[in-house]
Amino acid sequence: LLLELVQGGELWDLLYQSDHLPRTRFGGLQENHARMYTACIASAFAHIHGGSYAYRDLKAENLLIDAEGYIKIVDFGFAKKLEKGQKTQTLCGTPEYLSPELVLSKGHNHGVDYWALGILIFKLLCGITPFANPNQSKVFMKIVHSKRCLIFPPDFPRDVKDLIQKLLTPNPTLRLGVLRGEIQDILFHRWFAGIDWDKLEGRRY
Repeated sequence: LLLELVQGGELWDLLYQSDHLPRTRFGGLQENHARMYTACIASAFAHIHGGSYAYRDLKAENLLIDAEGYIKIVDFGFAKKLEKGQKTQTLCGTPEYLSPELVLSKGHNHGVDYWALGILIFKLLCGITPFANPNQSKVFMKIVHSKRCLIFPPDFPRDVKDLIQKLLTPNPTLRLGVLRGEIQDILFHRWFAGIDWDKLEGRRY
C-alpha cells in the first residue's frame, strides 16, 4: 500500500520521546497544546460519527501529526458502521481506553469513542491514563469502578476536569456526546471556549 506521508509521526512520540513541547507539573503537555490536539480529534469524530461509524480504537499511537501540526486519525481496523440505536457486542480496542460497557460486554455504540476521548485528554495532560496498572485485570476493575477510581492531581484545571468527568460517565446513555446535543455538547463545552471550529476545519490556525 502506498500511503500519504505524515511527517510529524505519532502523538505518542511527541508525548513520550520528544522535548519539543514543554511539560507541566502534571507530567503531560501544556493545556493549550492538549486542547488543540483534542479539538482536532473532536472535529474528526464529528465527521466519523456523522457517517454512522464508531471508531473504537482511539489512542495516542493512532494519532499522527502532519507537517502543519494538525492531527490525522489512522488505523480504522476496528471501525464499524452502526445505525442510530444499533449496538454491537465485539470486544475490541486498547485495554486502558475501554469503556465500562465494553469491559462488561453490555453492547456499545459510538459512545465508546467519547469515553476514550476522556481517557486521552487525561493522558495528554498527565502523561498517563487514569486507570493505568501493570495488571490488565486491575485496569478493567478500575474502569468498572471508575466513579471512585478516577482521581485527579491537586489543582487540576477546573474546566478540563469537568469535561473529562462528563466524558468518563460510566452510564453510556448519560455520557457527554451521547445526550440530545450529541457531539455539539463536546464542541461547545467551556474548555473549548475560543475555538473557532470553522477556522480549525479550514486549517487556518
